Formats: sequence, structure tokens, C-alpha cells
Amino acid sequence: MRAFESEANYRKRRIRDRLDRAVLIDYLTAPGLDIADDRFWSSDRSALLIE
Repeated sequence: MRAFESEANYRKRRIRDRLDRAVLIDYLTAPGLDIADDRFWSSDRSALLIE
């Protein structure tokens, strides 16, 4: 387990209860990815969308 992970989440019976929005934000914030910040979702670079 990583330092930012909560052991209690792994004890939850249902898999869908183990990973909710709050847990996902915590996991991504640990290495510096703040998805709650609007600046995370913007870029000055172009993107390619493949459908």
C-alpha cells in the first residue's frame, strides 16, 4: 500500500464502494494531480480527439 491509501477502503465488501469520488481525488492529489482545480482541465496545447 502507498502512504496515501486508506486500508479501510480495501475492507469494503462491494468493489464499487471501494473507489468513490473522494478516494479518487485523494489518490490523484498525492502525486500532484489536482483534478478539483479547473486549471487541471485546461491547456495551452492542442488536442486530438479520435472517435
